[in-house]
Amino acid sequence: MFLFSLLSFGCTKRPLDLSKQDAKISVSFQWDKLPSWDTPSDSMKLYFYGEDGNIYIKEATSEGFSGTIPPQTYNILAVNTDSKGVEYKDLDNYNIAKVVLKSLSSLIPQSEKSLCPPERVYAVSLGNVTITNEQEQHLFLTPEEYSKKATIRLFLSGDVNSIQTCQTEISGLSNGIRLHNKELIKYEEYPNKLIIDNVNTSELELSTSFFGVAPDYSESKLALNLIFSDGYKKTLYVDASDAFKNVVLAVKVSIYIDVFKETEGSFNAKIKSWIVTNENIILK
Repeated sequence: MFLFSLLSFGCTKRPLDLSKQDAKISVSFQWDKLPSWDTPSDSMKLYFYGEDGNIYIKEATSEGFSGTIPPQTYNILAVNTDSKGVEYKDLDNYNIAKVVLKSLSSLIPQSEKSLCPPERVYAVSLGNVTITNEQEQHLFLTPEEYSKKATIRLFLSGDVNSIQTCQTEISGLSNGIRLHNKELIKYEEYPNKLIIDNVNTSELELSTSFFGVAPDYSESKLALNLIFSDGYKKTLYVDASDAFKNVVLAVKVSIYIDVFKETEGSFNAKIKSWIVTNENIILK
């Protein structure tokens, strides 16, 4: 009798505690919100911010990710790691994680202090996602390009060959953006600069990229710094506040400039007109 009771105790079945098993999950990236000049990134990284206080980081391709994570509620961020001119900060906190512009001087020693333009900055966020281990869950995320494109076209008339250097500066631009809600971060004191040396044509095109006009900066100006062959310097200003504030993906600023010689022999220039247009963007 004792033997029977012992054997019965040894064969007792206990229910499996599913709550301790990791959940199967798959994430698929959809790239239809990228502008026509961008291509999907094959270097993606997923951040799962769990309600348990832990962060689960998973490497992903352009197609997505498939694996397991503990079952619970998450906030999720996905970013690409092959972006240019930027660095990601505060990724240990979903609410303040951000991407900020690098200083050009940090990449090129002894260079003039200026901000790098952001390129290929893709991100997507999803909050309060509950993952269970009852069955495999599928998530579909659509990364977006966080940087905007600006094209500045200069149409010169008159003594065009007298211009030796043309430098453009865009002031008041934000130096970063929050990843989970696209909130622009404060103004950076160093402007976004573009430089063309040895100007010898009547039409110039300069391109750059940016996050947007900083919320704490009331006015964004486009400055054209011209240096003439005789050493004379001239700065022309365009009030581009509205142009850069209202950009969705891309903006084009066309500026018509007359270059002439003063009576005393020095060169000078003035803006005849300028036009702002939002380019038609073909999404993928």
